[in-house]
Amino acid sequence: MWTNTVAIILGISNLLMVPTDGHFFWLNVDKATGEIEVTFSEKAGVLDGAIKILEEKIQDRFALFAMSLGEGEGKRPTRKSIDWHLEDERIVGAIADYDPSSSSIIVSGHLDFGPFSEYGIDVDDLQYHFFSDQLLSTNTPMKILAHEHMREKPFYVELVGCNSEIAATIHGLSTSIDEAPLSICFYELGGQEIACQDVEAKDDDAAVAKISTNLEITTTIFAKIHATFPSEGGKGSRKYATVSDNYEPQCSY
Repeated sequence: MWTNTVAIILGISNLLMVPTDGHFFWLNVDKATGEIEVTFSEKAGVLDGAIKILEEKIQDRFALFAMSLGEGEGKRPTRKSIDWHLEDERIVGAIADYDPSSSSIIVSGHLDFGPFSEYGIDVDDLQYHFFSDQLLSTNTPMKILAHEHMREKPFYVELVGCNSEIAATIHGLSTSIDEAPLSICFYELGGQEIACQDVEAKDDDAAVAKISTNLEITTTIFAKIHATFPSEGGKGSRKYATVSDNYEPQCSY
């Protein structure tokens, strides 16, 4: 179901190729400290060296943000940039002035690769978007009112794992030009695949995918999906999105 993601050939002493069938950016946040780790790899959060080939793109086009959601009446979301640096095979950073006792935060990032035409992909723009719901309070609504007034909705995924069920809500689908159903895949920390499921939503902006799981431990879970959208050049803009969250075998939402 999955098409190829991205492949880059870089000549050093030998040719090193990143396979195009699954490399994504994965964002993981430490709930206790607010420290952030981003990997670019095939398996969720598992280093495989591929990020080194994107180092130039990362230095020029990579960004991380923390968006604090307003928890009180009249409070609005605020978004601040996060300082980061490339360390070995990881991108690391930390949320400034992080308070784990009162925060309700969405951490997000993006890398705009630009035009891409290789390995069966020919698009005007290739974009990576990655999110973490690990610091999101269950009492804080995810809905952001400003999105209702945007002609092109943001493409992102919400993720919740609780009581043997994992649910993902994919936003920003109303303008997708994909003809076949989209597929979303779920993973646990360490890269093990939990399940994949087709989702269809053309008329509405969002679609929901739910799966059952036999996970019996508290862990980190991930989801990934991609979709193609219109572009001025006519070839389309392909967007890849991942999200992470904390799975709790016994919880209430």
